Amino acid sequence: MQKIKLFENITNNKFFAKLSKENILLARNLSLTFATCILLSNIVNTTASLYLLDNSKPAPNFNRHVYNPIILSANVSYPQMQEKIIDRNIFNISGEIPVEDTVENNGLIQNFDSVPCSKNDEKLPVELVGILFTGNPNTNLVTFKDSRIPTADVYKEGQTLIENESYEIYKIPTPSTVQIRQANTKICLSTGTQSRYPIESDKNNQNEGQSYEFTSDFVDEQIGPGFSKILNSARLVPEVSNGKTLGFKIFSITAGSLFDKMKLENGDVITTVNGIKLEDPSQGFKLYEALQDETNIVIEINRAGMQMTKKVTVR
Repeated sequence: MQKIKLFENITNNKFFAKLSKENILLARNLSLTFATCILLSNIVNTTASLYLLDNSKPAPNFNRHVYNPIILSANVSYPQMQEKIIDRNIFNISGEIPVEDTVENNGLIQNFDSVPCSKNDEKLPVELVGILFTGNPNTNLVTFKDSRIPTADVYKEGQTLIENESYEIYKIPTPSTVQIRQANTKICLSTGTQSRYPIESDKNNQNEGQSYEFTSDFVDEQIGPGFSKILNSARLVPEVSNGKTLGFKIFSITAGSLFDKMKLENGDVITTVNGIKLEDPSQGFKLYEALQDETNIVIEINRAGMQMTKKVTVR
């Protein structure tokens, strides 16, 4: 009721009663015009201020270095300082990813891949005798022999040498190289260069003479302790097609070796050993183990698309 009464008082006011609709519209338009003028004035003032700031000139004796006492004390001009900063590439202008040899709490370099091979003639307590390279860090193998004992030991990446725990098998990057880590030192070794001769293929007699017989003494001598000799007599690498392992390709066969006597040729792909298909890179030792433990070994190979079977008897 009070609101209705207040409205009636306003409408009955003599001042509002004298104003016509035309006068009310005129007053509204004048108010809008005034507000627009104020807005335009602010825009003009802001634009003018920005223009003056951009085109302002320093005083004749203005020294921009006074705001940095460190630069003044070093007697380095601003352009010189800018050039030094660019040379240091602290803003990574080149776009290259910097290599940081971050050190762990135990003092070991974390990014060990960036550490170069040591140029010093490092003396290891063991001798490298062979590498079985599968291309998979989980199945790559390397054989070392301690001169104090007659046998050799086989290691995977990440394992430490027996009785020499300060030496770790860091990486086996290629079929002929291995990287050893000792603290923050990287020792790079490669298998010894041997005289290797390609074996000529007798294509006219590929299906003849596929059975071979050897004495156990000859086989043991050819295998060597811990497969140390046979690993150096040839290279076996996985043969992969469309992501599937088809077997192991043999190459770099040493003349006079057991593989040579078995008439294997460079490029042959060994697909099965005693009925076991070599379909996994971790099966690279199947042939070596069969030659060491079995007396009758049947090997199936693929030679330039032709399937062949070789039988070996150990007496």
